[in-house]
Formats: sequence, structure tokens, C-alpha cells
Amino acid sequence: MWARVLLCCGLALPAAAQPADPAGFVAALYRPYLADRSGPGPLGSEASIRATFSPALAALLIRDQRRAARLGEIGCIDADPFVEGQDYQLSGLQVRIEQRGAQGATVRASFRNIGRPTTLRYRLIRAGDGWRIDDIRGRDSLRATLRACLK
Repeated sequence: MWARVLLCCGLALPAAAQPADPAGFVAALYRPYLADRSGPGPLGSEASIRATFSPALAALLIRDQRRAARLGEIGCIDADPFVEGQDYQLSGLQVRIEQRGAQGATVRASFRNIGRPTTLRYRLIRAGDGWRIDDIRGRDSLRATLRACLK
């Protein structure tokens, strides 16, 4: 399950500020977490969703948020997908590319969250002006994937 509004802040980077490297893009998402800054994060607005996620995944996220708001529900997401939890205290972040092609990449992010080892895999695509998240797979709340939750 996932949280509709994130308790902490990821980072939606403008195209001009995006790292050319997919691992750099994922690492940049964790800067606010490591600096212990909270905020609405990449799911806080439709503009930030579009700046962080692929067009197809962004459409699913926005549809889920609108539906949940209309029904007065939480929606599919009830934990922060970037830390697999609602609370966080990250340490030991390691980000590496597992696979890379011309238009896509798989990036692994490993860290300890409140002492608990966590590993997430980001499927990224190249979307014209930079990298975008096309799916996230984790261990607990992301046993399937973010995309599977939203469909």
C-alpha cells in the first residue's frame, strides 16, 4: 500500500538541472531525505508528478489521486515509495546502474531506513528532456510494483 501525499520530499528536477546519468537522477531524488527535509515531494502536485515520472506512470498516478480525492479516500499509495515507509532516517545510500540502454535503465538504490536495510529498483526511461521513473519495485510495500498498484 502507498501514501497519497508523501510525508517527505523527493526531488523533481527541472530538465536543465537533471543529471545525464540515470544513477545521478535517482541519487538526486534522495538528497532531501538525506538532508532530513520534509515537504510534499514528487507526488505533491500534478506538475511534480509529470517532472518525475514517465508520461504513462504519471497518468496513472494522477488518475489515482483524482479518484481518491473525489471519493474521500487515500488511494493506492499509503507509504512513501522512495523509502518504503512513512517515517525515515536514511543512511548508507548506495545507487548504481544495473542495466542501461539507449532509452532506459534499471537503477538500484540501497540504504538503511531507521536501521532497516532497504533496496529499491527504479526502472527509468528517457523522456525527451531527461530521465523519468517508469516503475519502482521494492520488498515490502512494493512487493509488486508501483505500476501494478495503480492499475
